Amino acid sequence: MSKVCAISIYVTDLDKSAEFYSGVLGMSVKEKMPYIVQLNHDGVDVVLCQGEKPAAGEYSKSASVVLGFVTPNLDESIESMRANKVKLVHDQPQDFPVGRYVAFQDPSGNVHELLEFST
Repeated sequence: MSKVCAISIYVTDLDKSAEFYSGVLGMSVKEKMPYIVQLNHDGVDVVLCQGEKPAAGEYSKSASVVLGFVTPNLDESIESMRANKVKLVHDQPQDFPVGRYVAFQDPSGNVHELLEFST
């Protein structure tokens, strides 16, 4: 079976996106190159690639890839996102079979989720 070694995310502003993924989501910048910023996240590279247009799909209705970030305290994470002026897709946490989540957008409109699992 193949192992995921990198995840590419197309963004409209590399500097702003690198700041978001490192400053808000806590990934470390591994390398900056023309048109690419390579981030490290627990051994898997997240590669920000220069794109031209913001994400166009409608979350949960269009085909897309959504990264899920685990958090031990969803309420605190939501407040931190709000303090960092991150656009949340949901006003309140949403339930799913094994916990709660909230979706959010990166500066280019890519949607990801914060997940809190039930114990």
